Amino acid sequence: MKTNIAVTGARATTPQQNEIVKAKVQAYSGSNWHIGDALGVDAIATKQAINQDDRVTIYYADQGLAKRMF
Repeated sequence: MKTNIAVTGARATTPQQNEIVKAKVQAYSGSNWHIGDALGVDAIATKQAINQDDRVTIYYADQGLAKRMF
């Protein structure tokens, strides 16, 4: 059974923080990710999880948009 992980974090990050987020996502490769659509941590985690072929569900802040799964 795959692990389900939700991601939340700052919208503005430093390059050093970006690398930390990428490393944390890599450490849990193979997980199912549940991530918002904001800039910053959400965007970095989404990109990394997709790059490693993990399942990603994006939850949009705009209620008019449905969630999207990769």
